[in-house]
Amino acid sequence: MISSKLKKSFTTLIKQINKIDYKKYYLDNNLDNILKTKQFKKIEFKPNYISDNFNKKYEPQILDLIRLHFIAKYMKTMTILELGCGNSTLFLSDALKQNKKKFSIYIKKNLRKKNLFEIHSVDSNYKYIKLTKDKLKKKKLDKFSKIIFSRSNITKYMGNITSELYRLPDISPDFIYIDGPHRKDVLGEVDGISFKNDDRPLTSCDILKIENLLIPGTLILIDGLTNYSLFLKKNLKRNWTYKRLEKEDISLFQLCDHSLGYLNDRYIKFITEK
Repeated sequence: MISSKLKKSFTTLIKQINKIDYKKYYLDNNLDNILKTKQFKKIEFKPNYISDNFNKKYEPQILDLIRLHFIAKYMKTMTILELGCGNSTLFLSDALKQNKKKFSIYIKKNLRKKNLFEIHSVDSNYKYIKLTKDKLKKKKLDKFSKIIFSRSNITKYMGNITSELYRLPDISPDFIYIDGPHRKDVLGEVDGISFKNDDRPLTSCDILKIENLLIPGTLILIDGLTNYSLFLKKNLKRNWTYKRLEKEDISLFQLCDHSLGYLNDRYIKFITEK
């Protein structure tokens, strides 16, 4: 029953994503206070954009940022794990700020949840971390965010060459957003293979290592990184619902296992009832 409710809710989420009026949502939620723009269109990058601009400022992808904010609000997100910090950290922090204002009293009375309205972001690049922290402080969103540095190493997982972060935050996220770390920040090599090769897509086993700790209802969003999402899809062991949105270049997973008990029942009811 709970599993089918989550699957139905996931299908509804996909439909809602396809209906987003980006400009209206941007203005209605005062997102111009975070990032001012008049351009509401997908940015077309040249083939070598990412490798050529490593360790430089990226051009903000406003549609992706608006969509991310929408999903965090729609799913009534409380605690976020973000892999790879940046402008997304600001938009997710603002979504948590809005969720706190709307749901704080209900959650504290009815749900058991630590790290309420916090985003915990992990990156392997000190420069990006500093830039993001400065932006958060400037926009007065820093109290909703915690950013930590973690070395990223190449490794093997179940016989497959991949990467892993040395350190993850001690939280139980209900939303996981993945957009990094950058593959060029992955250290080392295995069997002569490294992630320094510009033709090699990033994958990671970080989510696989904590999969058994996640609660039913947890949502994962991967921005781009198609091979990363396919690696997860192949190796995740629990009952996940998956959808790849080609136009938006994102992959979504939701853990649709059976409920763990009455507290998980309450949480699932909270996020599925709109």
